[in-house]
Amino acid sequence: MTRIEAARRRAAGAKRIAAAAAAAGFLVTLLLVRGTHLGHAATASSFGSSSIAPASGSSSMPQAQTSVS
Repeated sequence: MTRIEAARRRAAGAKRIAAAAAAAGFLVTLLLVRGTHLGHAATASSFGSSSIAPASGSSSMPQAQTSVS
């Protein structure tokens, strides 16, 4: 076996290892993303809804409400 043949075998082995590592990383990423439930809208009862009322019984300040949908 020549030095070039040995180098080609090492390169082919390194390519196989790199491909296997990339596939494993892709699967791990896929499982993590799937587990986080990305893209699901938050409900109004748990996020994005707030209201501000006057601190005392004073009616001079109007009530402000905000809502995020």
